Amino acid sequence: MKQDGLELVRSFYRANCSRDKKVQLEVFLEQYELLKIEIRLSGALYFLSLKQMADITLLMDGIGRQANVWKKSQG
Repeated sequence: MKQDGLELVRSFYRANCSRDKKVQLEVFLEQYELLKIEIRLSGALYFLSLKQMADITLLMDGIGRQANVWKKSQG
């Protein structure tokens, strides 16, 4: 999950630097969804506490909303 989180940050950076941001944001959102699945699985397997799951979910929801708004603004 750490590696996937780092790759997500790299995707966000690439989208920010890219001329065609929409394509890069689609890559970011795909990786974002995969990380969300990993987080849910970690919670289901009790690798994360309920509080950790709640905190991570709030952060992930904010990131997802922001990325989707950014993608929509690109046309």
